[in-house]
Amino acid sequence: MSLSQSYAPKLIYWMGRELYEKVQEAALRSMPDIVVATPGRMIDHLRNSLSVRLDELAVLILDEADQLLELGSSAEIDELVYV
Repeated sequence: MSLSQSYAPKLIYWMGRELYEKVQEAALRSMPDIVVATPGRMIDHLRNSLSVRLDELAVLILDEADQLLELGSSAEIDELVYV
């Protein structure tokens, strides 16, 4: 059996505030392998949700990060890199 047949990573995807904050917090507490989120939304959870940690997260995909970099606003991305 190959790895792809025996392992299905847990993925969470959201942008902005399209889901309620408590739903997003619960999803993050479920120990996902991959999270896709906007930098601002991810920072908001890290600052305001005490039970949210990224210690075991394998992959964080920052949606819209390219737009922030093009605008010369890399502060949010820098903050996430150093968490």
